[in-house]
Amino acid sequence: MDTLAKESGVARRTIYNQFISKEILFQAVIESIWFRLGSPDMPPEKEMTKDPAKDLYQIGLTIARHWAPPETQDFLRLIVREGDRFPHLAEDFYRMSKAPMLERMSAYFARLESEGIMAFGDKELAIRQFVGLIMEPLRWLRLIGIGEDPGDALYHKVVDEAVKTFIARYLVTGKTD
Repeated sequence: MDTLAKESGVARRTIYNQFISKEILFQAVIESIWFRLGSPDMPPEKEMTKDPAKDLYQIGLTIARHWAPPETQDFLRLIVREGDRFPHLAEDFYRMSKAPMLERMSAYFARLESEGIMAFGDKELAIRQFVGLIMEPLRWLRLIGIGEDPGDALYHKVVDEAVKTFIARYLVTGKTD
């Protein structure tokens, strides 16, 4: 609270007058961060093609870039660190940031499957695998505080390899160039 007051340029008492408790203040800070970060801005359905490699590449770059800023990494660490004290925090984070992205991907994957372009079996697992192929090499070490942002060149390389791996596993033979 002292740090917050100092950085805000107000007395600690002023902060307490605005927020009944530390938990309410914490929730206000979290909501402010959620508002700024939002969910990855997935390409609109109308921009999706029947070329899964092209579409997945765009989706993958969107995911990689959305989770790149240092503020996002700090926020993820906060969610993990404070989840035990504020159980709703992780649930709210998932509902407000990751779930909308996964829902959009689910609709797109369902379309690919219904058109016979890809065959997933377990679509939800496939979605998590795709996201994992991108997030693990780009975010894991940063999440635990090791390393810097790998930069756009590595984003492209990781996403390209993720798409190739994913296509090799799930593409219905003969459905793309």
